[in-house]
Amino acid sequence: MARLGHLSRVPGPADAISGTRGGCRGCGGDSRYHDPGRSRSRHLRADRRARQPAQRGGRGLDRFRRATQRGHPKEAERPCRFCACRGSGRRCGLADRPIRSRRDLVAGVRAVLRVSVRARVHGGAQDRRRHADKIGGIRDRWSDLPGGDPGRRASGGLRVRLHRLTPRRARALLRRHGPEALVWRRRIAILGGAILIGLIALLFARLSDWAGEIFLTIERRCWWAPLLATPLGFAGLVWLTRLLAPAAGGSGIPQIIAASRDPEAAIRTLVSARTVAAKFVLTIGALLFGASVGREGPTVQIAASIMGYAHRAMAIPLRASVYIAGGAAGVAAAFNTPLAGVAFAIEELAAAYEQRMTLLVMAAVLIAGMVSLGLAGDYVYFGVMRETLSLGDALVATPVAGVFGGIAGGLFSRLMLSAGKSTAFAPVLWLRARPVAFAAACGIAVAVLGVATGLTWGTGYRTANAIISGAHVPLWFGAAKFVTTLATAVSGLPGGIFAPSLSVGAGIGDVLRSVFPHYPAGAIVLLGMVAYFTGVVRAPLTAVIIISETTASRGLMLPLLATALIADFAAQLVSKERLYHGLSERFLNRSMSPTVVKSENSGHLGGS
Repeated sequence: MARLGHLSRVPGPADAISGTRGGCRGCGGDSRYHDPGRSRSRHLRADRRARQPAQRGGRGLDRFRRATQRGHPKEAERPCRFCACRGSGRRCGLADRPIRSRRDLVAGVRAVLRVSVRARVHGGAQDRRRHADKIGGIRDRWSDLPGGDPGRRASGGLRVRLHRLTPRRARALLRRHGPEALVWRRRIAILGGAILIGLIALLFARLSDWAGEIFLTIERRCWWAPLLATPLGFAGLVWLTRLLAPAAGGSGIPQIIAASRDPEAAIRTLVSARTVAAKFVLTIGALLFGASVGREGPTVQIAASIMGYAHRAMAIPLRASVYIAGGAAGVAAAFNTPLAGVAFAIEELAAAYEQRMTLLVMAAVLIAGMVSLGLAGDYVYFGVMRETLSLGDALVATPVAGVFGGIAGGLFSRLMLSAGKSTAFAPVLWLRARPVAFAAACGIAVAVLGVATGLTWGTGYRTANAIISGAHVPLWFGAAKFVTTLATAVSGLPGGIFAPSLSVGAGIGDVLRSVFPHYPAGAIVLLGMVAYFTGVVRAPLTAVIIISETTASRGLMLPLLATALIADFAAQLVSKERLYHGLSERFLNRSMSPTVVKSENSGHLGGS
């Protein structure tokens, strides 16, 4: 038998007569006749009498109901279990209560909400529906008043009145949704990091251009000066790199790929403040001595470090997506190509692109691109090129450019990867044991080719831009720039290969222009650029977007894409391993914690 006075739901009269378990049999399960105030003994006697109707035809239940009605003549006015009048079985007084002001509305809904909790716990589906109807009726009457706008209720003002804002609740809301919440700290880190990336990328670009101009000015005045300054500069810069920040050598993109394996440990090595500061200064120094390097790869490493430190300053755990978003923002700011930044993050930096990093990458790229665009203006990196190819010309030129450029780019990648592998060749072993002397030897090669040609210094941006515009250069320019870029890259100097590779591709395009003299010259040059760049980095989508955005040649999208895909296939025939991922293996032990290194090594041995 149910405990007396308990507000639990009781079965109906049919349940009481049939003898089912549960409920109060004294009142037959009818709340109108249930009297919690009666003494326990009297109620128990009435309950025993109520058990007899199943054998006596129901007279005991009727006798109990008549007795309770005589004892409570105003039973219709008694409250029911759940609401203010407690449902005497006829009308609910709370539903009929006049609502003349907002105060009446709040009081009525509060009462229904309080008892609705009871209805949810102790009541059945019928009780819940009944009280939901009551609240709906109260709200409908409030909306009929002149000042009762349902839109104001939907805005949450009533909710604030119903649930008073206590100090404890206010502190909880601030922790969850205030400035100290994780979501807001992450947004602040993304916004601040991306803005700083845009500013640093612009400053780095201006200083790099200034360094290249100074070197060219000196070279024009004293043609023999690079023969002495370039080898010494190479040796001095490699010595400083190995002394101050060994992780600053090379492009910077392999470092970010390695850093994504263990983000927490990489912030102390590969993307530390000391490493990126040395990268910034030494790359500008390399351009001061005429090295064939670009600023785009170092910008990626610097940008990833900025984004990592922004998240650390806001006490946010570092993940691989933080470095990937920073690197993508660096590409976007360096080339003024937001789409290329996103494609580069998907295709090159993140081997397994996760859905959750989409928002982070997009936000960082867009903010950094907007900062770069706002300060530097809406410029096109190589200038606007409006030439297009007809379908017949594209079908002929695309396979030739793709195969030729892809093989050349794959050869560069293979030579770069071979330079870091073990060998038994005695001269190579001697040079590796003396990295400063090896850098000086590479500097001599760069200086001799630069003085002999006058076209292979620095990034090669001016020469590539001239070729795209229709200027003619010697046919050997592409091969000469290929050698100087390779010599600079294997020497260990800080610097990227993006811009020099585009310059080599322009030289290949100039050779193809002589093969197809009647085709649009600028379009053929772009095919050579995208083919060689794809062969080097093995990222067809990134190459197509970079070329199309840096030259505003959207009419060549399909020929460029076809050429890139063919070049990617041709490069695989020469070099199976992708350049940046192969180079990143050299930095893994520098950035990864011992636990990660052990797991990586065990996984590699298990799969071999």
